[in-house]
Formats: sequence, structure tokens, C-alpha cells
Amino acid sequence: MSPKPVQPDEYEQLRARLAEQLVDLRAQFQEAVASYSVKVQGKLAEAGDVLAAAEESGAISKGERQARARALRAALDRVGNLSLKPGKGRRRDLKTIQDLANELTRHLAEW
Repeated sequence: MSPKPVQPDEYEQLRARLAEQLVDLRAQFQEAVASYSVKVQGKLAEAGDVLAAAEESGAISKGERQARARALRAALDRVGNLSLKPGKGRRRDLKTIQDLANELTRHLAEW
């Protein structure tokens, strides 16, 4: 049994429908990327805010200062060892940054 021939007007309707849905999908994708970006940037900003507040908070015990210095060294190592290739748009780079932002926020929240 051979497939039913497609009428020219049906073809145009299908083509137009898919083109329309692709435009909608692109808009949804852009919105999802923007939302994700805001979320991760918020975590990074939160970590930065904690660091700024810790600087302003003044005196801390010698033991606490040493513990924080160890945590800061570890965080600097972690950030310094990131191997990102933003130009390639790799999802794993995004995940790596998100994981780091979450980790920093979690550790710095204890300060």
C-alpha cells in the first residue's frame, strides 16, 4: 500500500505550522537559558556578598581565621582548576559552574 499523496495546500500548512512551533520553541529556550543564568549568577553573587560581609564583620578568632583561610584556599584552587570553554557552549561547563556556585554558597553560609 503506497502512502497517500500530499496535497500542496496540506504541505504548506504543515511547513507553516512547524516553522511557527520552532519560533515558539526558540523563545522558550531563550527564556529557560535566561532563567538558568539568573539562578546561577545569583548563587555566585550570594557567595561574593558573603565574602564582602565577612570582610566588614571585623574581628574573628584566630582559629576561625585559619579555618576560613583553608576554605578560601580550597575555593581558589577549585576556581583556578576550572577548565571552561565558553565559546563551545558546552552543557558540562554550565553544570560545572552551577555545582561550584552551589558548593561555595553552601560552605560560605557557615560563616
